[in-house]
Amino acid sequence: MADIKDLGIFRSNKGLDKIRAGTTARKNVKKPQNITQSNGTDKTASRAENTSHEEVSPASPTSSSESVPKTIIQQPKKKSIVSKKTKGVGAPIRKFDRSFSAQMPLKLSPILNATSRVMVEKYETNLTRDELLRKALDEYIKQHLTQEDKQDLFNNVMREIEMFREKKPTIPETDVTGTVIRTVEEIEQETKMILRNNWGMNYKH
Repeated sequence: MADIKDLGIFRSNKGLDKIRAGTTARKNVKKPQNITQSNGTDKTASRAENTSHEEVSPASPTSSSESVPKTIIQQPKKKSIVSKKTKGVGAPIRKFDRSFSAQMPLKLSPILNATSRVMVEKYETNLTRDELLRKALDEYIKQHLTQEDKQDLFNNVMREIEMFREKKPTIPETDVTGTVIRTVEEIEQETKMILRNNWGMNYKH
């Protein structure tokens, strides 16, 4: 039998010893390099700090206002706010009686809304929607209500108009010099006559 000691099992393994020795040598080489790199970084940082202190120092010639360029920060321009003019709705103030002007919005059905809009755009272009609807109501009252119903409706409408005029009084008509041409009483009396004529009411003295 061959001597088992010749296989090298019980002796030290030369190959494994070489691997361990190489690993230890590489670790020892890396440590000094890391130390030198960290030292170089610290020196660079300290130099940068010294340089910044020298620039800030009043004794340094570079700190003078002539050598340091001033940076101008441009602020963004604010957009100018354009005031939007609100367009009036409905009939304007006519005959100086504010009861003829559209003051409150009216909720209409889609079909009436579309019909009144198309009518004033294509067929009754000289009227506003408020005037068109008042014209249609006047015609309906004139054709379908009796004189008693017309008078009762007239009284109720005038009562509500008087309540409205407490907040929005009638404006007297004046000329350029400020002279009163028509008084408030005359203007309001004319409004009553317009309603009576449009509704076909019997005139009462």
